[in-house]
Amino acid sequence: MSRTGESQRVTGETDVRVRVNLDGTGRADISTGVGFFDHMLTLLAHHSLIDLEITARGDLDTGSHHTVEDVGITLGQALREALGDKSGISRFGDALVPLDETSTELWERTLAINLTGGFLVARRALPGMRALGYGRVVGLGAAAGKSGGAKSAAYAASKAGLMTLVKTIAAEFARDGVTANIVAPALIDTQLLGATREIAGRIPVGRLGTPEEVAAAVAFLVSSEAGYITGEVLDVNGGTLID
Repeated sequence: MSRTGESQRVTGETDVRVRVNLDGTGRADISTGVGFFDHMLTLLAHHSLIDLEITARGDLDTGSHHTVEDVGITLGQALREALGDKSGISRFGDALVPLDETSTELWERTLAINLTGGFLVARRALPGMRALGYGRVVGLGAAAGKSGGAKSAAYAASKAGLMTLVKTIAAEFARDGVTANIVAPALIDTQLLGATREIAGRIPVGRLGTPEEVAAAVAFLVSSEAGYITGEVLDVNGGTLID
């Protein structure tokens, strides 16, 4: 079964076309008009062995944020199509387990995915950003990383660690033109929520968040307009956690 996906997004600012092949060889054909973004997308294809074709035409005179945001949305749609019904895919980065029942295996596996993975990516990418004198790092945190949560010791600890790692990157690479920030979503309407959707009415804004809203937050932080923002946590949680 071929795991491929295609998507197109046309707005008043951009025209984006994406094709992905999850069972590829790492081939990349990227043209967004944003040089560093092209570089990072090429690295994504190379290291994940995903074949990736992206063309984007956008209004770059006012900045790159529209292009980056719309490429992210379109890539996500293509990946969702390529994954199909997601049969045979398991998620191991989260589990609801009481602390005294949390196995060492679960603890180490959760930290490997949510924290060590971020460290390895950052260690690989940051020297190139420093050499360019420009870069953007955005970690995907979680409200649980700030507040903790019952039956989520491994997950909360891994996200708290990632948030501290990104703040450390912000401090260490600020003079190199690199910003590093966290987007911390909570209660986003995805398949992972399941029965949790029932609590939507208790969220201050009265609804669940959307993946597009999370993507928009990331797109802003990687844009040139966010060059004076670093070491920060941007909450995307509908007012669930206000601090």
